[in-house]
Amino acid sequence: MFKKRLFERIKDIDIANKSNSICSKDEQIESIICYINNLLSVRKGSYTINKNFGMENLYSSTDVSLSVFTQNAKLEIQSIITQYELRLKNVVVTYDGTSGINDQIFSIKAKLVENQENVILYCTLNFDGKITIIALENK
Repeated sequence: MFKKRLFERIKDIDIANKSNSICSKDEQIESIICYINNLLSVRKGSYTINKNFGMENLYSSTDVSLSVFTQNAKLEIQSIITQYELRLKNVVVTYDGTSGINDQIFSIKAKLVENQENVILYCTLNFDGKITIIALENK
């Protein structure tokens, strides 16, 4: 027989795990990048649990203007990160131009909620819908 009730044992395990689960800033940023990549790679409406989860198909618009496309992409990326990545706050997305023929580059500036450190990520949005996020500098 156990000397403690189930919830007391779970609480003890949770406390032990929290003390062992402290990760470095680099590990946390890698986790954030992985999650944002997943967020932006999912098309809105593909999850039955939450129809708003994911990113709109930005290339389905009838307006072919680059300025309208980049404005929509910037707002969509910022909205998704603000709503679903709770480890970041004060998220600001800016358009940085093009790379190659069809790659649009955005910078994502935010603060880590945990320790208020600045994070700068670079997001490349390809014409075929592929999204790549990297951290070039964090200070």
